[in-house]
Amino acid sequence: MRIKFIEPVLETEDNKNSEEDLQYFKNCLSPDDYLEVEFIEEGYETLETVTDESFMVPDIIRKIIKAEKEGFDGVYVNCAADPGVFQAKELVNIPVVGPLACSILLSGFVGKNITIMSVSSTNRECEEYWIERTGLSSLVSNLRFPELTITDFMDYNRSLEKTYRACKETAEKDNCDVIILGCSTFFRMKEELEEKLKHDNIHVQLVEPIMGSLKMLKTLVEMNLTGSFNGRIASHINEL
Repeated sequence: MRIKFIEPVLETEDNKNSEEDLQYFKNCLSPDDYLEVEFIEEGYETLETVTDESFMVPDIIRKIIKAEKEGFDGVYVNCAADPGVFQAKELVNIPVVGPLACSILLSGFVGKNITIMSVSSTNRECEEYWIERTGLSSLVSNLRFPELTITDFMDYNRSLEKTYRACKETAEKDNCDVIILGCSTFFRMKEELEEKLKHDNIHVQLVEPIMGSLKMLKTLVEMNLTGSFNGRIASHINEL
């Protein structure tokens, strides 16, 4: 199976994937699966707002169309806004998924009170819009933020501690049984967060969207399932 992993941002020294990151992505699949990571070439270094998304989706779509033409079996778009994922249903005949809808669906199987842990409340309206757009907002009870800044992300221990405190607080106050780690950078701290929560006797499950999405994508490919529009509505755009 060949999977295209699209990073919907410009590649920089600060956001490029390490060897450990790439190995984590590959470990989400089977040993004989092929995974290829590709960054977009037109857009910004981060995708934080609906406006950012509108400027970056065209190149994301071009990458998705290109992936199908190159024989990839499925595409994963690594951003919690699921940018370009709905449009892909109109464009290609291979499954395309993003972490937001996949992680909400997965969480709905294991819990009833679901909280999405995002990054900063300054983007709350955008986050709420993206959640509503999935059609799955009824499954989400709360949206919480550790109020992380760019400076925080440059210090792993600092970002880990702030995220842990936010998870602990939301588990206690919201009485949630599932927390979705709603930023694609959180995968690096999942195991440590689980250990710290367990140490404090806090019983809540953490859903890491990258792993969940890649495994769901693999299942869609194996079941020969694709987007609901099956690439028929806007097939003329394949000329891009």
